Amino acid sequence: MLSDTFDLLGKATPGVSLLCLGLIMSAVKLEMSREVWVNMGLKLLVQTAVMFAATLVFSVKGVYAQQMVLLCALPSATIPAMFANEAGACKSEAATTILLSTLLSIVTFSFAIYLIDSGLAG
Repeated sequence: MLSDTFDLLGKATPGVSLLCLGLIMSAVKLEMSREVWVNMGLKLLVQTAVMFAATLVFSVKGVYAQQMVLLCALPSATIPAMFANEAGACKSEAATTILLSTLLSIVTFSFAIYLIDSGLAG
């Protein structure tokens, strides 16, 4: 019974998260700023590059290296926008970062997959 409860919560979480993000994005004006570009650069490029370098430095190979690099190449999560909305600070920057990082991750995530398929992370 407990397992079924957590399974149900786990299945509902992505939909509820996207609904909350949509509500937050509809309430704020999306604006490009220096903070947005820095956030996206750190999340999509620097974090992925650091993890890729870590797999090389620590000789992590195979599926673990692949998963680590791909997880870092994912776009920003929705929870920062929820925290920003709750705190009343940087709402526009958080929402804009999530939207644009999701769009740009089409390129960066594809490049991460290319690196993995080329055998660089495995």
